[in-house]
Amino acid sequence: MIHYACLLALGAALTHPAPPPAPAAPLPLRVGAVSDYAGTLDAASRDWLCALSDSLPGVDLAVAILPAAGTASPTQAAQALAAQWRLGRGFPRGGVLVAFYLAERTVQVVPRGAAANRLAADTCRTISHQIIAPYCRQRRFGDGAVAGCYAISRTLGADPAALTGRAAPALDPGERTGLSTKTVLQVLGITLLLPLLVVGALVARQWWRYGIV
Repeated sequence: MIHYACLLALGAALTHPAPPPAPAAPLPLRVGAVSDYAGTLDAASRDWLCALSDSLPGVDLAVAILPAAGTASPTQAAQALAAQWRLGRGFPRGGVLVAFYLAERTVQVVPRGAAANRLAADTCRTISHQIIAPYCRQRRFGDGAVAGCYAISRTLGADPAALTGRAAPALDPGERTGLSTKTVLQVLGITLLLPLLVVGALVARQWWRYGIV
């Protein structure tokens, strides 16, 4: 009976094969320097990003804002998108993709070609997590894209303000943490001053111990 049941199951599998896997969704096409498929960027941010991409010497800079990564992970989706777009092809210093995936609430920085020599994995992670992500949590995707691309261009040795002929849209780093700029500077000052005070106290203690003073 067991063998007979196995034969019936095998026959059913042969006569009713499993349906083929659904084809992967096509990757979005590139629309210039900024491909905003979610409609989230403001005009000022878009104009600044396009100006930077057009003037960044030897680097193919692209920004993509997408509703979701699909069935792949955001990392895989961004890598596939950069490959599909042939990012950096024909550019002596390679290319960089900044890809936002809104459903996953994540952003990926993908360097290709020679740009990967300056933008190591740790650097890309710092830019995405510490510079861009705080703006995205406030749904300020334009400011996040501007801040990220500003940091990327500086890492590549360029001066964004000089290249575009205009400063980046006003970005207050204190807004990312809910602190004012003045408060942030005060915290940084205390953080830098405290080690100096500790070292000074240790030196003074040694001088007093050996009778130098």
